[in-house]
Amino acid sequence: LQLPSYPFPPGLMIVCLDDSAVARHSLRNSLQTHVPSATVSTFGKDAADVADFKRMALQLGDILIVDQKIEMAGVNDQGTEIVKELIKAGYSGFSCVRSSMPTRADKALSAESGVHWHVGKE
Repeated sequence: LQLPSYPFPPGLMIVCLDDSAVARHSLRNSLQTHVPSATVSTFGKDAADVADFKRMALQLGDILIVDQKIEMAGVNDQGTEIVKELIKAGYSGFSCVRSSMPTRADKALSAESGVHWHVGKE
């Protein structure tokens, strides 16, 4: 199946947060293939990386892609809460939350949190 291609403006900074190394690798490869003009940064290997994600998101992020469930030593958070925190701190770009079980309740929580798009991980 060949999906249509939509151009993205050059120079976009896409900042991703996921606690799974496989998901980070997959996101980076897919985004670099489909949005070659963007810079893609992935975070989520540990608590310090989550803090680095937040800093980069606020300073440079145009698009955020965040896992809904972030669990690791020192961090047990929801992507919707992280996006809400970033919006409160001044983030005004596009945000997407990814969930392994995108229920209506999850999508409603995303909308209430200011997230633009809630998608499944499939």
